[in-house]
Amino acid sequence: MIGVTDMATPRLIEKKSSVTKIAEAAVKAGALIIVNAAKEEVPVLTGTLRAGIHAENVDRKLNEISARIGVSKIVYARAIEYGHSKRKPKGYLRVSLYAKQDEATREIRDILKAKL
Repeated sequence: MIGVTDMATPRLIEKKSSVTKIAEAAVKAGALIIVNAAKEEVPVLTGTLRAGIHAENVDRKLNEISARIGVSKIVYARAIEYGHSKRKPKGYLRVSLYAKQDEATREIRDILKAKL
């Protein structure tokens, strides 16, 4: 015998999937605000470090969707961000995160309100 719950399950799964996709797109849009700010803030000599700043794939966990912002495969990125014995830190990622976190949050909220 099929109950109401059984009949509704495929539609609920489909709806959850579309909501998840919308939420992932919203998180990615928020992350891009911080990425773009970091690209403006980073010191540029050759442009390699600026080009390496990116938002990684959106991660899904139980009741949580997140994106990781960082720099990959550029050895000196950490030395620029945090400094070292001969160089003062130039916190381009942290500065951008703190400066743009409210704007990124608003962007995520606005996308979710518009699409859901």
